[in-house]
Amino acid sequence: SVATDVFVPVEVAGFAKDGLAGLYETINDVKAVNAELRLTGIIINKFRRTMIQVREVERLSAIAGVGEHIMNATLPYRGSYDEANVDGKALFQLRTGAGKAAAAELKRVVLEMFDRCGAGELFSQRTLTKGRSS
Repeated sequence: SVATDVFVPVEVAGFAKDGLAGLYETINDVKAVNAELRLTGIIINKFRRTMIQVREVERLSAIAGVGEHIMNATLPYRGSYDEANVDGKALFQLRTGAGKAAAAELKRVVLEMFDRCGAGELFSQRTLTKGRSS
């Protein structure tokens, strides 16, 4: 109830629209306590860029009030997330090409989140180097 911005990771599937409808209801309920709460971004998660998933993102984008919230940066499906989690490491600590790609993708998502909630000017591309704030 004290947040101002909500970011939602969504796996692209047929049920995504149903889940978003429920989320909108919850946000509207919380607005009774916190009028400043807003859906700031929808993060497409575990995205494989298959024809079906691309079509589902297009369908989500076409829903009134949803499209402008879908973020440009996505989180593709990668085993590197599981690898980092199991090994207890941050993505940027993985030495594989897939690990480095996943870390770069996550960084793009985080930077877009900062921009969307108005904190982008506080962070530069160099700020999040190797996962640390400077």
